[in-house]
Amino acid sequence: MAATAQAGSPALAIGEGLARLIAFGTTVYLARTLGPEVYGVVAVAAGVMLYLTQIADSGVELAGMTDAAAGPERAAAVMSGALALRLTTVAAVLAVVWPVGWWVMAQPDGRVLALYTLGLPMTALSVRWIYLGLQRPSPVAMSRIVADVVTGLVTFALVRSVADVYWAPVATVVGSLVGGALLMRGLPGLGVRFFVPGDRPRVAALLARGRRLVLFTLLGLVLYNVDLLILRYLRGEADAGRYAAAYVLISFCANLMIAYSHTVLPSMAREPVPTPATAATYRTGLVVAWLVTMPVAIGGALLAPLLIELLFGRAYFDGATALQVLVLSVPVAALREMSVAALIARHREPALLRVNISAAVVNVSLNLALIPVFGLAGAAWATVVSEVVRLGVALVAAREAIPAALPLPALAKVLAAGLGMGLAVVASGTRHSLAALAVGGVVYPLLLVFTGVVSVGGPGRVRVHE
Repeated sequence: MAATAQAGSPALAIGEGLARLIAFGTTVYLARTLGPEVYGVVAVAAGVMLYLTQIADSGVELAGMTDAAAGPERAAAVMSGALALRLTTVAAVLAVVWPVGWWVMAQPDGRVLALYTLGLPMTALSVRWIYLGLQRPSPVAMSRIVADVVTGLVTFALVRSVADVYWAPVATVVGSLVGGALLMRGLPGLGVRFFVPGDRPRVAALLARGRRLVLFTLLGLVLYNVDLLILRYLRGEADAGRYAAAYVLISFCANLMIAYSHTVLPSMAREPVPTPATAATYRTGLVVAWLVTMPVAIGGALLAPLLIELLFGRAYFDGATALQVLVLSVPVAALREMSVAALIARHREPALLRVNISAAVVNVSLNLALIPVFGLAGAAWATVVSEVVRLGVALVAAREAIPAALPLPALAKVLAAGLGMGLAVVASGTRHSLAALAVGGVVYPLLLVFTGVVSVGGPGRVRVHE
């Protein structure tokens, strides 16, 4: 069976990729300017903000997409109740976190965190979920690009030395304010009106789903950055900064795959019961996710020392070992993200919780056991093992939600193409130079075509075969 590579609109993934490249440049600048220790402070505060942001979101980002997929009227009917809950939640979070960060915590850690929390009101007012549910990803992509450009410009203008660390969170807040305002302004053009009386039963159902999804997401964040937090308190700020630098590439790929899965999710949620088309969308999504992330794992493992030194400098070189291990988790996490999207689309929140509870237990246990002995490498291996566990549980649950056999032949061919690319890079003798990227960039697509996973029917007509 064949399907186009665009299982879901590519606009969000492309826009997210461009935005992430801009954010990547900002992160590299921050890491180089602040050094490992102070950058570690910023990275840990940003890690804590991931938890606070999900609490502020209240699960609306994921749960609301299925409501919005029913049309502008349904979106308007639940919007006011969802935003009101979020704003109330944010007020409570700020009332606790701001004074604790500003006056109680050690500095500069506490005040950096407190400044980051000023962006939470924009999380509460975010209407990104409405655009995605209505399958209008282009404005979402553009707003993200604008937000990251603004963040980058403010950062480059104001952060010039270690003493300017407090401007880093301020730049992020300003960027989110601009990006969020663009989306809010565009709602009338979608037919979503403000101040529409809320549909209380639907709002209640949305918020009930949201609460379960918040717990799911928070558990997922344990897998995402508990290693960074444990490193900070067991090994110090410098190791946390080096590990955070190594994780930048992983975060870049993770956000791209989340964006891609969110474009596929409404298609899997549209029908009351799964259909053959639903199954085909899911299967193709798995192949595409595996295909686009495989070069990251193979190439990243080969080029990690070069990339770390080139981007972040010698001060971060110890993070290369962690990156060589962490990249192995990228294709695994990409498959898991598609399975999670399938579970969300089919309203399988209990299964989602099982996915992250099982993996969180494994992850925390491994981090506590491995970090004191192996440091950054131990944290990286804990992430890889946890992602494998998480994927296994997610695939089993998704099979129950959307009956569809895994596209194992296509996945195996992609893996073979990736390994072939790695062998070509090693054989070319370019492993320790940027020329390796060129070798891989030529060999990998050719191998995908040779194995039959991908076919090209003309300009812009690329097909992925299950």
